[in-house]
Amino acid sequence: MIHIAVIDDTQEDLEYIASLLESSFSDISPVFYSDPEKAIHELNWSKIDLLILDINMPNINGFDLLERIKKYSFEVIFSTAEEQYALKSYSYFALGYLLKPYTEYDFIAFISKALHRIKHRQNTVANPQVSKVIPIATTECVFMISVDEIVRVESVNNYAKFHLADGNAHLSSHGLTYYKNAFDSPTFFRVHKSHVVNTSFVEKYYLDGTLVLKNTDRVPVSRRRREAFLSHFKATK
Repeated sequence: MIHIAVIDDTQEDLEYIASLLESSFSDISPVFYSDPEKAIHELNWSKIDLLILDINMPNINGFDLLERIKKYSFEVIFSTAEEQYALKSYSYFALGYLLKPYTEYDFIAFISKALHRIKHRQNTVANPQVSKVIPIATTECVFMISVDEIVRVESVNNYAKFHLADGNAHLSSHGLTYYKNAFDSPTFFRVHKSHVVNTSFVEKYYLDGTLVLKNTDRVPVSRRRREAFLSHFKATK
């Protein structure tokens, strides 16, 4: 069962979404809020998989609402009549941005995409061999990247730059600290305050603290982390 919450201060919009969900999707459990404050209170302790969130609401907007929900891990689809919020919405890793008035086709497409991603994530938890996918928000779009494709991540002017196995690199809108949960895996090790490496791609380690990766990149290991890195590397092999 997929749990969905909808927050919108307009009753007509809530009813429209309710009718679309009921007619087009099964195996979902939706809850609807016209009061943002009540939604914040309940979403801080209840578990949902997807939030459909209005941006323009009295007293609080959708972005501020998300800031008040602690450690949310659900997917988010924003809905609004204002186009100027589109870019900002992706800095919150939004899955989509529904511009009101949206069509039934657009709504179904967005929700179908969300449900597909949610089921993939649930399957990843149930089957650890399935590669974890994390969203990397840039100024232009959100890249969905398998952690197995990440060779290393470096801090560039307080932003995180992801270097991938295919040679591409993506500069995120967030810093390294933002992704700390994504790196909570034996595969990754923070070898330097500015560098996280995927140990699967380590080819050589020099005694001066230089790592050479399989893509020929060279990464420094800070002095205080060298012993811990070697112990970590041996333990994962």
